[in-house]
Amino acid sequence: MYMRGVFLFLAMVHLLAPATLFAQRKIVVEDVIREMSLGMQPGFEMTIPEVTFRGIESKLTKFMRQGSRGRVERGNGDLFITAVSDKNIHHEPFNLYVRHLEVQDGVRITAFYTPDDTTFFSGTVHAEVAMAIRNELREFGVARYREAVNGELHSQERILDDMEDELEAVIKESRQMEKTIKDSKRNIERRKEEIRDLKNRIGAKGDEIMVQHDIINSLRGTGGEEEKISKKRLRELEKEKKKMEKSVDRKSDDIGNLENKIDDARRAIDKNDKLEHEHETKLKDQKNKVNGVKDKLDAIR
Repeated sequence: MYMRGVFLFLAMVHLLAPATLFAQRKIVVEDVIREMSLGMQPGFEMTIPEVTFRGIESKLTKFMRQGSRGRVERGNGDLFITAVSDKNIHHEPFNLYVRHLEVQDGVRITAFYTPDDTTFFSGTVHAEVAMAIRNELREFGVARYREAVNGELHSQERILDDMEDELEAVIKESRQMEKTIKDSKRNIERRKEEIRDLKNRIGAKGDEIMVQHDIINSLRGTGGEEEKISKKRLRELEKEKKKMEKSVDRKSDDIGNLENKIDDARRAIDKNDKLEHEHETKLKDQKNKVNGVKDKLDAIR
């Protein structure tokens, strides 16, 4: 029962542990014997995770040229430089050969150090020199790994910034739609009030027209100037009434358009509510990614 409990605990730890903890890899420099341009020779090998050779080539060349005025050359599959003076590694100048191989998780670097192209430094024979070599190589590898993860962090942070901008745009649009609804409702009430006022005026104008008709009927057949003036006044009253009726129609159309605007805004808000939820979920995941990369960067030693 005790062992079963231990296994269950370890399984839970594995499931709950952030994936990024397992993604971070320690750089180890190992003593190896590998094929190079001068045959099978002792060397020092490490894999730098998450980099490409093209991405680290210039830094590798600079690393090889430390303590040398010569140029890094290529030949028979090696990068090499002669007469390197590095007292931290050896009191006499040495030649440095480097081979690289792109692997699934990064670039494998194999370095060969030799004072005379015959004897090669190795951990079994040259313990102190080998320790110094491992330290320098590992320092180089860690620096390149940190650069790669820093690049990943900046990339993920840019994605996070873009996602935050997108979320803010959705929220801003919803706020604008809410303002549109509020303004439209206010304008509808204003139009309704204007229509009520117009209808009252139209009713009054109708009364005036009826009175004017009575006046014309009383003057009909007189053929005098007063009858002409009365008919002209009737035409003006009817024109004014028709103008007000058209204004009522326009304001009624305005109300219809404003109501459609409100419906469109509500639909946009409903859509944005769903988008906002989706963005918030993706944003949370992206923040976890960024924090995971930060943890990975902090763990690189």
